[in-house]
Amino acid sequence: MRSFLSVVGRFIGANWRGFFAVLPLPMLGLAASYGVFRFALVFVPAWVAIITASSFEFVYIGLAVYNKFTAAQRREALHISLGAVAVSVLYNALDGVFHRRPWLLDGMPWWGDVLLALVHGLPLAVLAFLVSRLVMHPASVTQNVHATPSNNRSESSKTLVGGRLPEYTLDGLKTFLDGREYVKRSDVVDGLGCSASRASELLSEAVGAGVLRKNGVGYYVEN
Repeated sequence: MRSFLSVVGRFIGANWRGFFAVLPLPMLGLAASYGVFRFALVFVPAWVAIITASSFEFVYIGLAVYNKFTAAQRREALHISLGAVAVSVLYNALDGVFHRRPWLLDGMPWWGDVLLALVHGLPLAVLAFLVSRLVMHPASVTQNVHATPSNNRSESSKTLVGGRLPEYTLDGLKTFLDGREYVKRSDVVDGLGCSASRASELLSEAVGAGVLRKNGVGYYVEN
C-alpha cells in the first residue's frame, strides 16, 4: 500500500499542473449527475437512476478526454457531447423545479406525464445510438464527412490553395493537429481524406517547419 501511495505521490508531484487541470472534470460531472439522478428517480429504481446519471456525464467527459479521434470524429463527438450536456442541463432544471414545487408532479395531467416520459426515455436511446455509431463504426462518420458529390467537384476546385484543397496543405494539417500530442501517417490519411503519399509530404513539411518531431513511426506535436 505504501509503495502504491508513493507512486501516486510521485506521479502527482511530476504532473501536478495537469492533475489540477483535469480534477474539475469528475467533480463537476458528479455535481451535475445528482440532478440527473433525482430526475430519473421519478421513473426508475435507484440503481437504474445511478447508471442513468453516470452515463450522461461519462458521455461528454469521456469523449472530451479521448484524443485518438480523427478530425471528422472530433466534430461528431463535439455534437454528441453538446447534446448530452443539454440533456443534463434540462434534467437538472426539471429536478430543481420539482424539488421546489413537488406538488406539480401530483397534479400533472396525462399529457404532462407522457411528455416527461419522453423527455426521460428518448435522450437515452438517441445518445446510445450516436455513441455506438461513433465508437463502433467510426468509418461511417469519416465517410459521411469526406464524401463529395461528383456534381460539386467543380465548386470545390475553385477553392484550391496552391493547387490543392485547403485541408491538403500545411495549414490544413495544423488545424487537424490541434489538440493532439502524437500522430501517425494513417491518422492524417483518415483525418484529411488524402492519399498516403500526400500525407507523407505534409508530415515532412511539418517536420521542416518545426510543427512536428519525428519519433520512430510517428510524430510528436511540438507545442
